[in-house]
Amino acid sequence: QKLTAIRAHILARAEFLCRNSHIQKKDVAELDKTLISTSKCILNPTTRANVNLAHLSCNKGGAALPHFRALLDVYTVSHAFRLLASDNPVTSDVAFAGLQSAVRKKILRDPTPGECADFLNGKKADDFAQDAGDLLTQWSRARQSADRLAKFIKFSWIWNEELGCFHLNIYRSPNPVCVVPSTADLVTRLLRDDLESFYIRQLSGLVDQGKTVEVFSQHPASNHFIQAGDYTRFCDWNFIHRARLGCLQLNATMRFSKRNPKCRKCGYAKETIPHVLNHCKPHSDA
Repeated sequence: QKLTAIRAHILARAEFLCRNSHIQKKDVAELDKTLISTSKCILNPTTRANVNLAHLSCNKGGAALPHFRALLDVYTVSHAFRLLASDNPVTSDVAFAGLQSAVRKKILRDPTPGECADFLNGKKADDFAQDAGDLLTQWSRARQSADRLAKFIKFSWIWNEELGCFHLNIYRSPNPVCVVPSTADLVTRLLRDDLESFYIRQLSGLVDQGKTVEVFSQHPASNHFIQAGDYTRFCDWNFIHRARLGCLQLNATMRFSKRNPKCRKCGYAKETIPHVLNHCKPHSDA
């Protein structure tokens, strides 16, 4: 209920502002910190738990609290593409003229449509290596956002000569997607889905906390309790997120600990999560 209230009454307004106005990253830095600390209070993991769990959707086992600094880049790229792909020819023509003007100031000559795509992709070689024309515009912000998102998502702008329009290729695995002007409304959702996939890959790459994320993020049935809390007691809620991340304070899993790793209940050689859940007889009897 707390997560639902935050998403419905606070984040909906914040996302509306991010989608429809220019907001700098420093303006949402404090909001990101507050959301992470709030998610940790609600999900009750340990202090060293990876923050990516907060950014995953509820169907993937997370709190569905977005990372606004990355979300700003997604909305900037999406807004730029929707301007160029607008059904209104006046809007798309004005947007393309503005893009050409920004590129012209960068390379100091009239650009081709292919060079406009290179500009949006963040190319820094050849004519784009010049420091001239670095003015703050909608298109320079889209260029910078694409450059930052390239660390998380593989995508590129291309100019289609035959159709005379821009396409956005999103190299998602296993099936790449080409977004055309008729499907421009899907850009935000596709980029956000790929951003979430990056969070899952990053979390699963952790030796200690990523052992189960690929399993519980596969199907919504594994996370049915997160939104409604059905069939879940408070003790279950306080336990499950720590267990999923491997952050339970067990003798054999505590980091930098010199204590005896034996099970405190049955004396087994190592007190680990699989042992406690599946093999420890005193716990099974309880």
